[in-house]
Amino acid sequence: MARPNWFEELAENWFRMKGYLTQMHVPAPKVTKRRGPARILDLVAFNDQEFIMVELQTYVTRADAKRAIEKFADFNRIPSSASYKGTSKDKKIRRIFIGGATGNMATDFARLVRTHDIEFIEKEEFYKQIIGLIKPLADKQSWPYPDEFLARILYDMIDYELIK
Repeated sequence: MARPNWFEELAENWFRMKGYLTQMHVPAPKVTKRRGPARILDLVAFNDQEFIMVELQTYVTRADAKRAIEKFADFNRIPSSASYKGTSKDKKIRRIFIGGATGNMATDFARLVRTHDIEFIEKEEFYKQIIGLIKPLADKQSWPYPDEFLARILYDMIDYELIK
């Protein structure tokens, strides 16, 4: 299985800091009708109230919206492996796509995926939310996840006032 990229690791840190348990690179359930290799979801995050399926891409186009819709369709139910048994019972299920887009592209992409019950978070907003979580910790000189490399870099950038 491929190693997570920096964007996936950053998203995983974001969900963990918000109190979710996470797993990266989750294969589609075997009940899918799609032929060929199984699709892989970038990240799942869950807590006692929600089960969130997350797909990430650093830059998106209109064609990527169609691919995202198809990919999430393969995940129309929770992965059935033993590691997820009971994780979705009585929980809100959400689908989130985090990606880079600006202007009309962001608006078009968001409109296209929302019609399929997929939330779109633009990459810049995603960064702002992460910094919003990390900045108070940097200001207090406290750190809940010292081993998480990418989030630690952001923490240091805030601490050294490279990010305000």
